[in-house]
Amino acid sequence: SPLVGSVDLIEVKPPGFINFFVSKDHLFGVLNDVAGKGDNFGASDYAGGEKMHIEFVSANPTGPLTIAHARQAALGDSLANIMTFMGYDVTREYYLNDEGNQMNILGASIRARYMSLCGVEEPLPEDGYKGSYVIDIAKDIEKEHGRDYLNTEGIDRFREFGLTWILADIKKDLKDFGVNFDAWYSQKSLRESGKVEKAVSILRDKGFVYDSEQAVWFKSTLFGDDKDRVIYKSDGNATYLTPDIAYHLEKFNRGFKKLIDIWGPDHH
Repeated sequence: SPLVGSVDLIEVKPPGFINFFVSKDHLFGVLNDVAGKGDNFGASDYAGGEKMHIEFVSANPTGPLTIAHARQAALGDSLANIMTFMGYDVTREYYLNDEGNQMNILGASIRARYMSLCGVEEPLPEDGYKGSYVIDIAKDIEKEHGRDYLNTEGIDRFREFGLTWILADIKKDLKDFGVNFDAWYSQKSLRESGKVEKAVSILRDKGFVYDSEQAVWFKSTLFGDDKDRVIYKSDGNATYLTPDIAYHLEKFNRGFKKLIDIWGPDHH
């Protein structure tokens, strides 16, 4: 019996309690085990090296991280540590939404601030980013490139400079916080690979996608959702859901057996 040698006394007390008194030798044995195993005490090979993917933080690179992102970072990194301790082969990944409307707004906002620094008044977009960091980015463009961007058409150069600047800021904050990611996955690279269209094609072949009202819909109600979701709008543009579907399919295709997403308070 596993109790032999580890329990000194077993007694029954009314109205039905059973008390076990653990022996000192057993307790001392646990302490010796702790001392012998050190930092590995409590670890196990329960998962046998099974591949697990944990995605967390994944804040859009349109501004600095917030205290809410710090909560996600602490939760995700702690969970990854625990799962590694249980024998999982864990990958910590940050999904980088590095394209789309919000990135275009960022580029336009940086452009307006840069033009102002160069003495050319250009209004900030109505929905533009008003944080002081946008001015800091514009100042760094001026510092590195002077007035070279003054005659630049469009927002592409401003958007890409801003993406690089903010991503470096995000990585620094995470490093200072003690959180290191194994991989950074670009949504832009996912789209350019053609894997988004392939994922939608797979869903359509399985009967989970249909056309209605000039839009393309995913039959999410089949999986407990309260309504079906649009994945391509009537103008042909994909919604946020579309690359997310392809991204999660890509996770499985990369050999991960278990997926965990840490969502922020603005997700549902």
